[in-house]
Amino acid sequence: MAEHADLMRLASPIYHVHSGAPPFLIAHGTLDETVPFEQAERFYAALVAAGVEAEFVPLEGVYHNWTPQVENIPGREDTWKLGPLALPFFQHHLCP
Repeated sequence: MAEHADLMRLASPIYHVHSGAPPFLIAHGTLDETVPFEQAERFYAALVAAGVEAEFVPLEGVYHNWTPQVENIPGREDTWKLGPLALPFFQHHLCP
């Protein structure tokens, strides 16, 4: 593992945070079994510390593997809410 530390660092977005980074919308499920929720919290904190505009939306009870067929997956009933979160964010940052 230690021999790949440099490659792992390159793959992690937290090591690429800088003051000129674009705005971020981070929506992360609190039950994410693939990427720990704490990583999203740390990433958000690093962005804010660097002066980057960032929004952080914890999605309570939501897992990592979002799917359009949320009605069939217990615990993922709220994943449809990402669209209404993302659209205003993109309109604000991409539309003149």
